[in-house]
Amino acid sequence: MMSPKSIAISDSANFYVSAERVFDPTLINVPCIVLSNNDGCAIARSNEAKILGIKMGAPVHQLSDKIKEHGIRVLSSNYTLYGDMSRRVAEVYEDYSPRVEIYSIDECFLDWQFKDKEAHAKKLVAAVKQRVGIPVRVGIGPSKTLAKCANELAKKNPIFSSVCDLTDKSIQDYMLPRVDVCDIWGVGRATTKKLKELGI
Repeated sequence: MMSPKSIAISDSANFYVSAERVFDPTLINVPCIVLSNNDGCAIARSNEAKILGIKMGAPVHQLSDKIKEHGIRVLSSNYTLYGDMSRRVAEVYEDYSPRVEIYSIDECFLDWQFKDKEAHAKKLVAAVKQRVGIPVRVGIGPSKTLAKCANELAKKNPIFSSVCDLTDKSIQDYMLPRVDVCDIWGVGRATTKKLKELGI
């Protein structure tokens, strides 16, 4: 197991769409969705598609009017491509961390015992973009839970420029009170209800 002192998690932004864009630049800055195995529903959405209100899991037959109106590009999933791109991204991580723990196809936990944690993370973000073409975000924390929380903050707050470091006590003190308990990794509906009844 990795030391709890400082852990990072890096995830790929809109991974399936980002992987498709590497090989088809005409998809860049265009609303895109990637469909499930049977082309039945949206399992990945570009930011442009999210802005148009397309929800994860939306049945594609219910989106036909929106697809026509906004010129949304619709792609069948290509898991061979996504697996290969995931491997390439992880190879870059291995150059920046002594230990890489694959959590999912688009997320890895990284041992992050560096003096300037944020600067090292920004180098990693730039390296993945340059070498693989995939945009990633990095959350850093003293535990996996706080690293995941930092990663969510990096996604939702452009001010962090893709890297949020919750080992920085000032950032932790400012940001954590603004995080809803239901957004914490591992906190489901039942636990959220209990915590809110306790005033948490």
